[in-house]
Amino acid sequence: MDPHNLSEMQLEARVEWCKFMLKKFKGGEPKRVYDILTCDPPVKVRRARSIGKKMVTAFFCKTGPVAIIPLEDRRTVNAGWYINNCLPKAFEAWSSRHPKTGIRGLLLHHDNASAHTAAKTLDFLAETRSSWYRIHLTVQI
Repeated sequence: MDPHNLSEMQLEARVEWCKFMLKKFKGGEPKRVYDILTCDPPVKVRRARSIGKKMVTAFFCKTGPVAIIPLEDRRTVNAGWYINNCLPKAFEAWSSRHPKTGIRGLLLHHDNASAHTAAKTLDFLAETRSSWYRIHLTVQI
């Protein structure tokens, strides 16, 4: 959605979140700002005409892409696919880039997409070393 079409309450929530993050990370000074992993909604990737389009989910951080995960023969993302295929690959890619700490201290930033907010997803994150995850569900943009 276009950020210009957000309600007043959604705009205020976004501003509060930004203020919170700026305060928490002192404007980006500490290196912890590099430990934020976020996910874009799936997008269609155009290839040669004979190959067609493919949906991918991309995880990235301040330094660039971390994991790009294709939606094999799928049209939509659901919580089952997200916790069984997507998150494990993203966490594995993150861990390979951070061999000393792995996903400990990783800040996983989510929007309020249904796959992110489903009870199944939240249960998965809570069961999987919950102290390692801090989740913020932002307003939908």
